[in-house]
Amino acid sequence: SRKNTKLHVRHVPKRYWKYLTEKQDV
Repeated sequence: SRKNTKLHVRHVPKRYWKYLTEKQDV
């Protein structure tokens, strides 16, 4: 699932990274 998150983060604005990192450790 970690690979999926990293790939997802690739096409996710940096402003959303905060929420992603808060929900799951990236």
